[in-house]
Amino acid sequence: VASLANEACYAIAFAPDGTAWVATIDGVWKSTNGGASFTPQNLGIGVNDQVLALIVDPTNPLRLWCGVAAALGSQPKNVLLSVNGGTSWTNKTPPLAAPMSCTGLAVDPLDNQRIYACFGGAFGGGQVWVSLNGGTSWSNKSAGLPANPMQDIVHDGTRVLVCGGQAFGSQTVGLFSSTNDGTTWTPLHDGTWPSLLINDIAIDPNDSSVLLVGSA
Repeated sequence: VASLANEACYAIAFAPDGTAWVATIDGVWKSTNGGASFTPQNLGIGVNDQVLALIVDPTNPLRLWCGVAAALGSQPKNVLLSVNGGTSWTNKTPPLAAPMSCTGLAVDPLDNQRIYACFGGAFGGGQVWVSLNGGTSWSNKSAGLPANPMQDIVHDGTRVLVCGGQAFGSQTVGLFSSTNDGTTWTPLHDGTWPSLLINDIAIDPNDSSVLLVGSA
């Protein structure tokens, strides 16, 4: 794709009409022609606009959420919401003690006011935050999880799943699930896993009991 030839890309999302969205080192880009070309969408947050996570609301394709890198503390706007298909964006960052890269976002497919965000520090530390009112207010739901960088978060309609870890400092996480919006977490990994550095989670669209994870 010529228009993205020099852009590092981190995530791809699709709306039901085929509109494609890509999270890049230079903000969010949009395609309405099957990916033949992409155009940048201005996030309105300045030059530190590296986007690591991007999702389309499963109940409303005009609502987009993106997670922004902290740029070593220089970018405090780490969670953004667009309600008009990327034309404009609103800061919905939780009350973090300091900027932290948002590495994953999820929306409950049965209630789009329930938003889940995971975060990871460049050198360590990680958190999970949950909003029950569309990002107006947030609760820190990190208790019960390793305090290491989180990498991805998804919702299968019944439970939220989060994974993470990084090789630097052997900061392991594995895979955890919660059926009560993060109040408690249950590990889904065990000692047989060859790696607890888990970068991505995928859910089989035909069977939510089938999970796939990508490890380091």
